[in-house]
Amino acid sequence: MHPRAIRAICGAVVLGAIVAPNATAQNPGFGNAQPFHAIALTAGAAALSVDPVNAVLTNSGFSSLPSRAMVGGAAAYFAFGRALLGANVQRARVGERGSGNGRTDDLTANAVAITGGYAVVSTNRLSVYPMVGVGLGRFAVTLHDNSGAPAATATQPTFAELAQSPGAASTLAGTHLVFDVGMGQDYLLKAPAQEGASVTIGVRAGIVAAPNRTTWRSGARTVVAGPDASVGGPYLRVAVGVARR
Repeated sequence: MHPRAIRAICGAVVLGAIVAPNATAQNPGFGNAQPFHAIALTAGAAALSVDPVNAVLTNSGFSSLPSRAMVGGAAAYFAFGRALLGANVQRARVGERGSGNGRTDDLTANAVAITGGYAVVSTNRLSVYPMVGVGLGRFAVTLHDNSGAPAATATQPTFAELAQSPGAASTLAGTHLVFDVGMGQDYLLKAPAQEGASVTIGVRAGIVAAPNRTTWRSGARTVVAGPDASVGGPYLRVAVGVARR
């Protein structure tokens, strides 16, 4: 895991231990056991698993895709006691990259996951929780060629064939499962005595795994012999939103 993600997780745990009262045997965890519900916009950095794709792209005259990208999205959860059930969606976008030969590529990567967590720390203002999630990821590479050469016409082209002959533009979209394991921390800015919704700030840190093979398509065509690529890897995000009990 990336060192920044490790530091964020450790910091969340330490902060929770400092501010939390004693745990009870009947209600494992720290604090009043009344977590808040929250919805937030998130932004940060995430790793991309792109080495197998880059091996094909560079062999066809395209630039390498980056292994890290800025990510934006949204996350929400609803509290049932200390249990937190929710979802998150994330999107990374890498603009066109070229190498001076008339060929450019760009990337979009999306992930949607259903999440579950447990508020190990729950005070009037603070929630700290481990979380896990499962969902789907989509990894789309668009190849542009200004030479005017025709695109590959095979009914089921290989990834390498489309990289060699993309035509004016070809988008290769791969889908895969994602598994998310991490830690979250949210802090209410409003005084606990006030009622209604409050602004919340927080941090999310963890790692996304995509162990299954990526299934590729280009338009209506199935793309065979495609490399694995995913939004998998460590991430660190900040979150700003609203929360209430």
